[in-house]
Amino acid sequence: MKNKEPVFEWLLGDDNPPVKYLTLTNILGKSQTSKEVRGARSQLMEYDPTLIILDHFEEFIHETNRYRRYWKIH
Repeated sequence: MKNKEPVFEWLLGDDNPPVKYLTLTNILGKSQTSKEVRGARSQLMEYDPTLIILDHFEEFIHETNRYRRYWKIH
């Protein structure tokens, strides 16, 4: 791919905070303390799919205890 800029513009868009956060941290290597990363992370709790997942999290816990192996709950 010759011009990566449009791809990064898309990945860093404000319409999908999880993708933006992961792009900043995993692809671009930005620090957790950077202003951009902190901003993306703060948007996660306002993102509708995140809220839906959290609304049903208790149901998931009761269905399986395997989550403890994969996630750290803070």
